[in-house]
Amino acid sequence: MTSSVAPIQSSAAVTIISALILLRILVGCHRHSGENNYLGKVDGYGGDYEAQRHWMEITLHLPIGQWYTYDLTYWGLDYPPLTAYVSYVCGFLSHVLVGPESVALFTSRAYEDATHKAFMRASVLVLDAMIYFSAVWVIAKRLEPK
Repeated sequence: MTSSVAPIQSSAAVTIISALILLRILVGCHRHSGENNYLGKVDGYGGDYEAQRHWMEITLHLPIGQWYTYDLTYWGLDYPPLTAYVSYVCGFLSHVLVGPESVALFTSRAYEDATHKAFMRASVLVLDAMIYFSAVWVIAKRLEPK
């Protein structure tokens, strides 16, 4: 590979990754599933946003032994343990950065706050950058001809 080709490939990679991040941000500007789906009752709330928020609430406040058995009729935690630990970390950060009301056990059900939505969307971008982009980078480096 000549030295003039390497900067072009690097610029293309940066452009593609930047475009993908911008796409994720733009998708995040759209309504989330279940938004304003409160229906006047706490147990009738729906959507992926509420499920993820609720899992942060569960993992932050309950002992590990209750994570998979607590109130299964309302978005019971059904992801593998590693994902549950990610929910715990995100719940802790939400408690500190957004406020304890965002993940208060039971009383935060159907919590929809603009700051918390921004936090949730930002956490997706950060986790994508940490996990997905890192994995793509490692694979690309391994597949790169020597």
